[in-house]
Amino acid sequence: MRRWNWLVAALPLAAQTPLAGQVAAGQLEEGARIFQQGCAVGYCHGAGGAASRGPRLRGRTFARDYLIRTVANGLPGTAMPPFKGRLKEAEIAAVADYVMSLRDISESAAAQAVVASASGTIHTAPADPGRELFFDAVRGTRCGTCHALDGLGAAIGPDVLKPDKSRTPKTVRLKTGESFPGVVLGTEGGSTVVYDLTGDPPVRRSLLATEIAAISAGSVWKHDTGRGRYSAAEMRQIEAFLTKARGR
Repeated sequence: MRRWNWLVAALPLAAQTPLAGQVAAGQLEEGARIFQQGCAVGYCHGAGGAASRGPRLRGRTFARDYLIRTVANGLPGTAMPPFKGRLKEAEIAAVADYVMSLRDISESAAAQAVVASASGTIHTAPADPGRELFFDAVRGTRCGTCHALDGLGAAIGPDVLKPDKSRTPKTVRLKTGESFPGVVLGTEGGSTVVYDLTGDPPVRRSLLATEIAAISAGSVWKHDTGRGRYSAAEMRQIEAFLTKARGR
């Protein structure tokens, strides 16, 4: 079994770490955007680096060179993959700068994390108990594991502000006889990209056309499986948060 330990060596090298204000806003925006797409998913570092199956990055100090080297080369023997060749050098540097910008954000100040919004602007998210529950990394699988909002979370399921029926779970049948509920995202590099909902959290799979027997509407997966992780009172707070978000 692979061990999660990417970026675990928190290096207190403040002298080598530029202040967030010294990094161009555009650099942080770009780093936040890339982090959201490839690092903040439910089975990696979580929204805003708050931790999921991968280690927490928020509130920790790292040397910039260490971050750049780790993002580029990965960590052999762990689930941290190399991004050299998938990201440009400037993009890797932007991710490193974004992770460094998270160092002064404590868990109690999570709602004040500076992130890139869907429109690409930097903003400070206001504290809200429903929002905290939506992105609660301590809970493990939570709303933000499958739904994105304000540049946080993972866009696996439908948009919570503008529901998209194309993200409705379907039944994926493979020629091997395997069948599973999944959300089909589209095609990438000649493969069909699907999030397999069998596990918790969902797992991204790339399937060749020759592997797929059929993809049909409907599935055995129920959204109540996720809602059941919250109490009735917590769900009311989340719904109030979403109501305010839809009214913005």
